[in-house]
Amino acid sequence: MIRHHVITTLNDDAKHMGPVIRDALLEWVAGVPECTSFEIGLDLELADNTGDIAIVAQFDSVEDYRVYATDERHLEIISTMIAPNATSIARSQIEL
Repeated sequence: MIRHHVITTLNDDAKHMGPVIRDALLEWVAGVPECTSFEIGLDLELADNTGDIAIVAQFDSVEDYRVYATDERHLEIISTMIAPNATSIARSQIEL
């Protein structure tokens, strides 16, 4: 089993994009059967030095993760909505 984590920090002038990005990813991932679990949330600003958007997704195999990661719509959301508005994106994939 593969677990994928993402923490994204948005530019100060793009904080309003958090809900837009969340909604776009939720709509898209609903049609990705290879993703067995997908959680996304916006930071509650309870502490300093946190990211703005957190994602935890789960897959049965590396191959399933790769289908998700290379999906055309996923890459479009990243390139048009996330990357232009982010100061940092940290990712990790771990095996459970």
